[in-house]
Amino acid sequence: MLQDKTFTLPFDTGKVDTVVQNGQKVLVPKMDTQTIKAESYGWACSDLKIEGVKYKVCVGNVVLSIIFCETLIVPVILTGWDLFEPVDLERKEMKLKS
Repeated sequence: MLQDKTFTLPFDTGKVDTVVQNGQKVLVPKMDTQTIKAESYGWACSDLKIEGVKYKVCVGNVVLSIIFCETLIVPVILTGWDLFEPVDLERKEMKLKS
């Protein structure tokens, strides 16, 4: 069975810290972390998909769905609820303002 993944990602708190760089005080955004639990999803429960998380197709469930296609219920369950599994977070480039 597929496993859920937990990711920790940084976010801007809206507050700033003062840091000294090269003898000058610089304001730097204060960062905090947030934990996200990403679950597998399929076509029947696509509302479980989280933006910013990379998913991949679960090949094992696709193969089992093909093997048991005559039963109709097995492919519906395997692809409807567990077709895509979370892999990683999408990393976005952060640009610092000069």
